[in-house]
Amino acid sequence: MVSDDDIHDDLELMARTLRLAERGRGLVSPNPLVGSVVARDGRVIGEGYHASHGERHAEVAALDACQGQAAGATLYCNLEPCATSYGADDVHPNGKLTLPCTHRIIQEGISRVVLATCDPNPHVAGDGVRQLRAAGIDVAIGPLADNALPLNIAYFTNEVLRRPFVHLKLAQTIDGRIATSTHHSRWITDQRARDHVHRLRAEHDAVLVGSGTARLDDPQLTDRRAGRDRRPQPWRVVLDTEARLAHHLRLVSDAHVARTIVCASESSAAVDRATALERRGATVLWVPTAASGGAGVDLPAVLEALWRHGVRSVLVEGGQRVFTSFVRVGVFDQLSAFIAPILLGGGVDAIGDLSLTRLADATRLEQFSVAAIGDQAMVTGFRSLNRVQAALRPPKLETEDALAART
Repeated sequence: MVSDDDIHDDLELMARTLRLAERGRGLVSPNPLVGSVVARDGRVIGEGYHASHGERHAEVAALDACQGQAAGATLYCNLEPCATSYGADDVHPNGKLTLPCTHRIIQEGISRVVLATCDPNPHVAGDGVRQLRAAGIDVAIGPLADNALPLNIAYFTNEVLRRPFVHLKLAQTIDGRIATSTHHSRWITDQRARDHVHRLRAEHDAVLVGSGTARLDDPQLTDRRAGRDRRPQPWRVVLDTEARLAHHLRLVSDAHVARTIVCASESSAAVDRATALERRGATVLWVPTAASGGAGVDLPAVLEALWRHGVRSVLVEGGQRVFTSFVRVGVFDQLSAFIAPILLGGGVDAIGDLSLTRLADATRLEQFSVAAIGDQAMVTGFRSLNRVQAALRPPKLETEDALAART
């Protein structure tokens, strides 16, 4: 039986783990954001988070902070602890393979573990919970799961769908335009909104645009905030079917600032142009053209090529044709629109014609939210939360949700 006080503590302490996990945002890819708290009788005796890829896991950091005093305590973590040693991320600087977090938790004498969600990674996938329970540790799953899901939606999407997480970012007027009829778009949003976009860039592995946006706007697609963290700049990705990206554009000329990937469709002429781009420091990935009429590159193939290249999350910044293609093909996971209080009455629509005739066929976003940023409203929604969420509790695992058990 779980008391009201226990539930109150569980929710408060899990909220603390989520805040800790946020500290690693933009630094841990391809790993998830994880925080951990160790508490006894509701009092925190140790806490930690996964600070960057290759560093200690959150549970280890929290247990280290306990200095050997964790026996009999409760460990909180927003994600199921790893159950096996695998991959370079689990190699200690001294060259020895580190123990999985479950072994460390058991060794420290933790009596209870509270998790927000399970981990769909095949190296974990319930094994962490089973190992803990087999050692006699009480495991509860579920507190603040709805908050933990969007926190790691990119990681969960990677594990469930086996492709990069795709986030569409639009800057538009209140009447839905992203540029004037002459394609003038600087600046629809104010500096505060642009600063927020720079933070979004830092949180993704890559920033993607079409060749038209690259040519018309000559963007840098970098995080240019003052005092930015130590993470490398994201990859800049250009969808350029014929590899015609001009060498004077900053996506090519400033290869010393950030790396650029050009996704092109192979032809004899394109190969010659691609060779010239590669001499300037760009990376060219060959992908087939889209099946519908052969216009543009095939987006699922682009995501597969980026996945093989190590890209786990993509921020798509334009233009209209690219936005429309991602929506039409259905390979996006989140959409954020920065809406400025400007009326154009004409110009370039944010999303083009999707050839829909019934409202029932429209794409509906989940967990829709609205926030004010400077002079703009930022609206955000997710597309695939339900599908991803279904994989977080494998059917073979009997989760004993502490909150459900009370009723």
